[in-house]
Parts: sequence; C-alpha cells; structure tokens
Amino acid sequence: MWPSDSCSSRPSLPSPSTSRWPCSKRSTPDSTRPIASANCTSSGRSTRPARQRYLHVDPANRLVADALEADWNGTLRALRDAQELCQRGRDADRQALDAAHREQIRELATDFPALWQDARTPDRERKRMAALLLEDVTLLKDEQITVHVRFRGGTTTTLTVPRPRNAWQVRTTPPEALDKIAELFEQHQTNAQIAATLNAQGFTTGAGQPFGGESVRWLCFAHGLKNLRQRLRDAHWLTTTEIAAQLGVSYDTVKVWRGKGRLRARRCNDKFEWLYAPLDEQPLVAGQKLPPAAAAGSVESV
Repeated sequence: MWPSDSCSSRPSLPSPSTSRWPCSKRSTPDSTRPIASANCTSSGRSTRPARQRYLHVDPANRLVADALEADWNGTLRALRDAQELCQRGRDADRQALDAAHREQIRELATDFPALWQDARTPDRERKRMAALLLEDVTLLKDEQITVHVRFRGGTTTTLTVPRPRNAWQVRTTPPEALDKIAELFEQHQTNAQIAATLNAQGFTTGAGQPFGGESVRWLCFAHGLKNLRQRLRDAHWLTTTEIAAQLGVSYDTVKVWRGKGRLRARRCNDKFEWLYAPLDEQPLVAGQKLPPAAAAGSVESV
C-alpha cells in the first residue's frame, strides 16, 4: 500500500535548481569548503537512486517500502544539510569582501607593479600574471643580455640588461676596498687596524661580512699586496736583532731605548713585532757617541 500524501510519508522531490547546488571552488577559499561542495554533489547523486528504488518497490511489501522510504528521506536530509553548509560558506565569502577590500582589489588590478611587488603575492600568481600579458620572450646572450618581449596585444619592446655575475664574482671583494687597504698600509696601519678602519667606513668583504685582521691578511696574499712589515723592510727598516748588532748593544737594551723614545720604531704587525728606522734616521741622544759598529753602518741578517 502506498503511503498517504497527507501524512507526508512520501518525501517531495527537490527542484532541479536545488538538487545541483552551484558550489564553485572560487567562492570557497577555506580548506573545508571544497569538502562541503563534494558532499553536496555526492548527496545530490545518491538522491536519485534512492527515489528510483522507492518508486519501484512492490506496494504489498510494506517493510521494504518503509525501509526504502526512510533511506530516501535520509538522502534528502543529507542533501539539504550539504546545500545549507555550502550556502553558508558562500554568504561568509560575500560578507568578508567589504567595501574597503573591494576598493583595494580594484586598486591592485589597475596598479600592476604594486601587485607584482606585493610580498603577499605568491610566485604562482606572478607566473599567471606574466602568462596573461606576455606572448613570447627572446633572449640574446652576448656581453650583455638583449631581451625582446612581445605582448599579447601585439606590442613589442626591447630591453638590455647586464649579464648576471658568477658566484666567484659575487663574492669578490670590491676594488674600492682593495685600494683603501693599500692606502692604509701606506699610513703604517697593521692588519687589525686596517680592518677596524674599513668597518668604520662601511666596507664589507665579498661575502658581505665585516673585515677582520685575518681577512685583510688573506686579501694581501690573494691580490699580491705588500703588508706593513714588507713595506717597512723595503724601506730598509731593521729588526731588533739587526739594530742591536749595528749599535753594538744587547737585545734588551734596544727594547729599553725604544721604550724611552731614544730609538724610532714602529709596530709592524698584530703580533707586536717591531721594526726600527735606519741608523741615519734615528734620533741621537745629546752627547752620546755611537759605537764603532754603529758608525760603520754594518747590517747583520736576523
């Protein structure tokens, strides 16, 4: 026996407009919205088989008819719940785009550079933007790179850009820093003193790091720069042993005279090693007579 319509035992069929709810992925940015859309589609598909099974059941078999009727009602309820969930997501999306957001989107759409450089624009969107604008790009690699660009509207333009530097070129110390190092050596500065001066003036190494005494020493070795000790030795400055031999005094006496200012000396490196000016440039103490070895000007090696 068929159930009576007055008792609402036979569920009403959903209209075509509601059985296929338009749940677009573009309106469901939340990660749960695609699941709701899939549930909506799945529920709509399962409603038809349930209806067909109910309509083809033998009316005399009341138990089977009741079970199929309950199954049909369950699929309709699931469809209605999925449609309501999807609709709530669409409404939330519409409310999220208030007037200020819509105006901001319009501004970005008309300002391509701002949209391209915006930190919130992912790389995949930049690729899409480029694909929409560009038809093709041709690169000609020579001393510089020539770029021929053809836009989709037919406009063409040509750009010339410098070739990218190799890794070793990127990490090369700027020539200005090398010139400054050579200049500071002429001012009789040690490696550590030069590093402090370079850092104070804003220079950095090729790796972008601050200078240190060891990095200055390495640059001297790599670029053939003479350090302070080599420059003083080329100017005939003497070691402690050499000037002691020329003066005919002991090693310790030379150190004492240096401390009292009786000998002109200069620290030649960061190891606190000293070099002494030649005898003809040394200040003579009043009334002091140089030993015969000093007067002869003999030089002994270290």
